[in-house]
This record gives sequence, C-alpha cells and structure tokens, in this order.
Amino acid sequence: MQKTPTGKVVMATGVPIFNTEKKIIRVLSFSHDLTEIQKLKEDYEQLHSKIKRYKTEIEELREKETNLDNMVTKSKAMKKIWELVYRVERSEATVVFQVSPTLGKRFCTCLT
Repeated sequence: MQKTPTGKVVMATGVPIFNTEKKIIRVLSFSHDLTEIQKLKEDYEQLHSKIKRYKTEIEELREKETNLDNMVTKSKAMKKIWELVYRVERSEATVVFQVSPTLGKRFCTCLT
C-alpha cells in the first residue's frame, strides 16, 4: 500500500507479461484506491470499541441494580435462588416462580 501526495491510500499490483523466451516484455499494473475502505475500517474499529464500553457499562449498571446485598431477604436459601436467577437472566431462558401466595411473588416479578 502506498500513500499518494494527495493523501489517498492506494494498493498497486503488477503482473509480468513474458514472451516466448520467458523474458519480461511488459508489466501490467493496477492501482486500487483504498482510502474509503481504510476510513470505513477505522470507523468500524471506533464503533466496536464503543460497543465494548457500552456493554461493560450496562453490565456494571445491572450488577448495581441487582446487588444481592440490597435484597430484603436475609435467608441464605433465598440468596442462592436469586444468584441462580441472575445467572439465568443473561440468557433467553424463562424463569418460573412456584411459591406460596404469601412469599412475595409480586415483588419478585417486579425485579425482572
């Protein structure tokens, strides 16, 4: 790849042409302007970097929002259940609560 005086990035390719005695008599050359492709590559890398940052930020916000220390319950069994729910939450699996009416299903469904 080469950079021209006008700032464009080009890729030059040469193909030798031989005579019957296998001597080079000509070289056929092509130049491809890669300036726009280079710009698109840089834009892609910047966007990819932003997406990574946003994903990390979203994960951090979700962790803060679903911090087990802020749970109303102090039961170890209930905390284990919530840890499992938070692990499953990142997948597309459905979680079904099967508990008695007095155990706060309404509160549980509000968290999801």
